[in-house]
Amino acid sequence: MNTTSTPSPYDDARVRMKYEVPLTWLLGVMAVIVGQAAAVYFAQQRQGELIVILAESNRELAAQVRVLSVLLNNKDIKDVQHDLQLADHERRLLSIESVMLATRRQSR
Repeated sequence: MNTTSTPSPYDDARVRMKYEVPLTWLLGVMAVIVGQAAAVYFAQQRQGELIVILAESNRELAAQVRVLSVLLNNKDIKDVQHDLQLADHERRLLSIESVMLATRRQSR
């Protein structure tokens, strides 16, 4: 049995690593990053505009709610006034009816 091995021609050869990045890849990656940054910037600008529009709309709606609330309160006040007037009229009617009933009894 032969225990000696024949040396391989690749035993002493060192593997060389090349750490170079092709310029086209580098430019492509940079272009993609710039493109994404531009897309994010314009999307945020549009969202900012929408927020301003929604805030203005919210202010207008709040003003309308305040106006409607005042109108409703005024109607409630009118309803209370009318209820008081009706109660006063009913009281007067009962008073007149009781006076008329008393005069009828006296006339008998």
